[in-house]
Amino acid sequence: MKSGLILLFLASSCQSQPTNAEEPIKVLVQSVGNIYHTMTDWYPGTLAAAKQAAISTRISANVRSVPVEVGQKVRKGALLLRLADEDLRSQLVAAHAELDAASASARRMETLAAQGQATGTELEAAVARRAQSQAQFDTLKENLSYASIRAPFDGTVQSKTVSAGDLVTPGQSLLVLQGTGLEVTATLDEPSARSLRIGQTVRFEAGDRAGTAVVSVLAPGADPISHRSAIRAQVALNENLKGLRTGDFVRLSIPLYKAVQE
Repeated sequence: MKSGLILLFLASSCQSQPTNAEEPIKVLVQSVGNIYHTMTDWYPGTLAAAKQAAISTRISANVRSVPVEVGQKVRKGALLLRLADEDLRSQLVAAHAELDAASASARRMETLAAQGQATGTELEAAVARRAQSQAQFDTLKENLSYASIRAPFDGTVQSKTVSAGDLVTPGQSLLVLQGTGLEVTATLDEPSARSLRIGQTVRFEAGDRAGTAVVSVLAPGADPISHRSAIRAQVALNENLKGLRTGDFVRLSIPLYKAVQE
């Protein structure tokens, strides 16, 4: 009789227990790792001309005229300086006459050689004379083109060191032409340089004005002593930036992505 009561009590106890088999278990999951925060470092920089050319010549001659002034804006192809070219033109006329004579002589010798009336040596000499005359004519013609010096791009005459009547020589700087565009130049430490890429847009401040520039050059380790990197970024000009000039001081904003463990 006792055993029957015990079994009945156990069965009743099991039925009274609630079941949670079908209810989901709520679990709080928290990952531990690096969270990257964007920070900004400011570096000193300078505005420079995006294009600049020191204009020189390849010939020795007297300056005939310099039809531009310092500060003058010019278009690509505009005449900057003209050299005296009378001697070159006289030499070119003489060289053209010599080329005509040498060409006629070579043609005649080729005909005689074909008829067996001229030796191979005579033919070679005539052909060599024609080639030499052609080279002399081409050189003088090219030199004559250097007598008129024109602007290679749109820009402003930054300086000029010659006047009409001066004698100039090959390689001598005559004028300096600056293009219309500006760029920011600066040097960065290695971590900052690694955070940039060509074509990336960065911010800069020039006094109370702010603008953006696109990175065009990154030269890692440009300074062999400090191992800093050189950067050049083309300025996107707008109304707010009118009046900026080469040599102006700027502050360049470089984004850095630093990991913070949370």
